[in-house]
Amino acid sequence: MKNIRFSVMAAAMLFTGTFAAQAQNVDEIIQKHVTAIGGADNWKKINSMKTTAAINAGGMEIPVTIFSVNGKAERVDFTVNGITGYVILTTNAGWSYSPLQGQTKPEPMTAEEVKESQDQLDLAHELVDYKAKGNTVTYIGKDDVEGTECYKLKVVCKSGKEKNDVHRRFQLLQYPHG
Repeated sequence: MKNIRFSVMAAAMLFTGTFAAQAQNVDEIIQKHVTAIGGADNWKKINSMKTTAAINAGGMEIPVTIFSVNGKAERVDFTVNGITGYVILTTNAGWSYSPLQGQTKPEPMTAEEVKESQDQLDLAHELVDYKAKGNTVTYIGKDDVEGTECYKLKVVCKSGKEKNDVHRRFQLLQYPHG
């Protein structure tokens, strides 16, 4: 009986210790990452941002420009085959215009689409003050990315949404460790 009780207690301590170590590792990884991208204080100072990128979709390069005002609005312009469309998001509404999909005028986003997109209005990286924002981060393991061993973290927003926006956000953070 003593051996069983001891085994159960030892397993519980090991189980608890494993989670504590993982939580500590997640916080350490996040701290290193936030420092590497400029630090939390600098991210909190950003009021607006312009981002330019190109998305490769089936071998076609699609130029994208994103104009963002922290906590207030975002506009994403994209051009495909010389035709430009856009998506506009504010704190309480949104519109999209995509001529390639047959739209002849901007159309309002649904309330659900606006709600699901609100986290995009936070210009500070999703890991900056992630606990205060209500985000959860889970250590998944390590992976090899083009010859560099990286940590894999899963980020889930307060809303329950996982990050997976390919041009700017992520579902799994891959951060070189050293």
